[in-house]
Amino acid sequence: MEALRFALVALSYFLVAKLGLQLAFVHPNASPIWPATGLAIAAVLLWGHRIAPAIFIGAFVANQLTAGSVLTSLGIASGNTLEALAAAYLARRFGGGAQIFDDAAGVARFAVIAVLVTPISAAFGTSSLALGGYIETDRLPHIALTWWLGDLAGALVVAPVVLLWGRTRARLQSAADLSLVLPYLGAAIVGFVAFTPAIPPLPVRDLFGFLTILPLLWAALRLPPRHTATVALILSGFAVWGTLQNGGPFASSDLNDSFLLLIMFMISAAVPALALSAELSTKRQEEEHQRQRALESEVLWQASVEVARGGSFEDLLRGCLERICRLTGWPAGHVVLPDDPYNPKILLPSSVWHFSDDTLTPVAGETKQFRFRMGEGLPGQIWDKGEPLWIPNVAESQNLPRKAVLLKFGLHALFGFPVYAEGRLQAVLEFFSTAKQPPDEQLLRVVQSIGQQLGRVLERQRANEQQNILLRELNHRVGNTLAVIQSMFRRSAQHAGSMKQLEDAFSGRLMNLSAVYKHLSESEWQTASVPSLVRAAVEPYCAPDYEDCSLEGPDVTVSASMALSLIMILHELAANAAKHGAFAVKTGNVRVSWKHAGPEHQELQLRWQEFGVPANEHTGGTGYGFTLIDATTKSLGARVERRFLNEGIFVDLAIPLR
Repeated sequence: MEALRFALVALSYFLVAKLGLQLAFVHPNASPIWPATGLAIAAVLLWGHRIAPAIFIGAFVANQLTAGSVLTSLGIASGNTLEALAAAYLARRFGGGAQIFDDAAGVARFAVIAVLVTPISAAFGTSSLALGGYIETDRLPHIALTWWLGDLAGALVVAPVVLLWGRTRARLQSAADLSLVLPYLGAAIVGFVAFTPAIPPLPVRDLFGFLTILPLLWAALRLPPRHTATVALILSGFAVWGTLQNGGPFASSDLNDSFLLLIMFMISAAVPALALSAELSTKRQEEEHQRQRALESEVLWQASVEVARGGSFEDLLRGCLERICRLTGWPAGHVVLPDDPYNPKILLPSSVWHFSDDTLTPVAGETKQFRFRMGEGLPGQIWDKGEPLWIPNVAESQNLPRKAVLLKFGLHALFGFPVYAEGRLQAVLEFFSTAKQPPDEQLLRVVQSIGQQLGRVLERQRANEQQNILLRELNHRVGNTLAVIQSMFRRSAQHAGSMKQLEDAFSGRLMNLSAVYKHLSESEWQTASVPSLVRAAVEPYCAPDYEDCSLEGPDVTVSASMALSLIMILHELAANAAKHGAFAVKTGNVRVSWKHAGPEHQELQLRWQEFGVPANEHTGGTGYGFTLIDATTKSLGARVERRFLNEGIFVDLAIPLR
């Protein structure tokens, strides 16, 4: 790519230089019209000093094939190259580099820079020719002046055109746009009438030259600077043609003098018009930025109002669509939602639309069947890249499943942006235009910021909702916990024969209740692990090495409410074993096992077995512990079966997992 660019610059410079040398009248190497200077300065500003050898080669070959010697051609080429390097350096140092024509002050600075650096080429060129004996001493000042003014005109008229078009990727607007067509058409008509020899000479014809202000002024007032510079170049081209034919308002007995007058016209017309255009373009950009900032502020304000009102996420997005459509002038907007906001696999069209034009409302019905995987269509590409995307021309898009439907309703451009919350995609907002629209990078940055801010608003909304839920849950759980503790104390007191028995029974049950609360808090009060619950219930009674305890079963989880009931059952079984069963004798041991059962694992089966101690139906079977077990299993809709055999105690529980 670099080699191709190098070759193109060298060839372009050579061709433009040879064209300019066709107008050399005072000396074969000195032309009053030297567009190569503008090309060289623009090339260095666009691609850096590394392109300078290409300028040198083009200048050397052009001059070597014209007149002089190798040494004079080397001197002229050196001057041309140094001139371009100096202009580019000063433009970067004092004018913003390639952005120097973006405002009126930059245009003025470039004009001063051009006046200062163009004598470099004139000095190198005339000195080289004079030292080589190719210029008579008495003609040196006139040749040097011609050289300098020719380079100056090239810098001020040609450099802006090459630079502004070279650094712009904007697409040409439609030919139906009169604001673009009229200045170019006007420049061609005025240039033809005022300057070309095709029009017969009339006494008032020279006055037509003043008409050049009309297309220049139109371009400056309505179009970006690159168009104004191009209109000035077109007018200059017609003026050069007419002057070369010894016609037009600049014709005189000396053709070189005619061109020097033409140079003054070219500079005086091009520079003020370009400065005006740059200044107005800057103001238009500032106004557009202010409008887009207002859009961002209004959208975010409305989002905050919706959140304060307690509006839903869809209400928030619907308001966002309406405001973006209204302030951008795009007639339709839509929200695409993920199938699962926590683990999305596909994007689905929602019912949230906004239409400024009622004739577009059928679009909603004809696009509702479309689904978007990651990377598919506008929503899928936005999901894949995680950033806004603009499609300027629907007809040219190759990855657009809805293309036929959109073109059917005259929708020719799209853009959209994502909304993320907590690192997960929550929505894609997309907008539709009835005209082809070149990408607006500033608008994309604004909507990207809107998407980020909406995500933060959504996060705050969800955080507030979660906080309210937690407060209500806390209030509910505290009330329930106090009720459970009150019931435990009352029933423990009813069955205790002494304060010591009351203390032991109540503190044991309270510790198990604390253990299950600990497990539930670790799982954010969502679920609890059955192995953890069993271990919490029997651990206080088992030997340190679990020699007398056997716990077997998979990692089954149960709901928080079921965990509270299950830990109470397990605690009562363990406490009964400590008083009357396996934990009360040295030879006893306990085995607890559990598993899923039933279709689709809809039931938890838990078996409690005690070995090494004889038991009968009355051993520990009539106290508060078994009363609590019966009441709790009934509340769970569970089945319980107790067997008191000579070899031990067996308790089977079958609990539905709801």
